Parts: sequence; C-alpha cells; structure tokens
Amino acid sequence: MGNRTAIAIDVCFKFVKLLEGKVAIVTGGARGIGEATVRLFVKNGAKVAIADIEDTSDILFNNAGVLGNQSKNKSITNFDAREFDHIMRVNTRGAALGMKHAAIHGA
Repeated sequence: MGNRTAIAIDVCFKFVKLLEGKVAIVTGGARGIGEATVRLFVKNGAKVAIADIEDTSDILFNNAGVLGNQSKNKSITNFDAREFDHIMRVNTRGAALGMKHAAIHGA
C-alpha cells in the first residue's frame, strides 16, 4: 500500500468511527501491515485481539503469512518445490483456518 493510500484511509477514519464498539482479530499484528492495522483499528474505536480470540468478534484481518526466502532476494524462478509448498501451506491454509475459527467464534 502506498503512502498516499495509507493517508487517505487514515483521513477517512478520522471523520467516521466505523469501528466504534467492534471487536477485531488481527493475525500477524506484531509488526508491519498488521501492526499498522492494529493501531488504526484501536485509534478508531475497535477492541483488538492480536494473539487471543475473544468470545465474539466482528472483524477478522487475516494478515499472517510468509514471503519465503526474500532476505536473499530470491526470484520466484529460484524457489524449489519444497519452499513453494511451505509458502502456500502457511499462507493459504493459515488464512483458511483463521476464517474457519473466526466463523466458529462469530467474526
């Protein structure tokens, strides 16, 4: 997300507290996009669960995931099947399980 988009979202939320009284679950909320999302949700009235699931929730921001071996600037052309499978397993299965459990608990 570009800086202009982030500013536009922030300005929008300043005028309308859409999240007042809502409970949000943010996966991957310790840093990066997840952390910024947690801060924005809290700033705009939401109660946010980062690691623990509340009895009920209204929002699931399913953000946790892995990039693979990006620290070595690996291109997709250099991923081996094992690394690709790991990335897909964490990112797709993790997201699906997050949705499953959020649905069970009311998100």
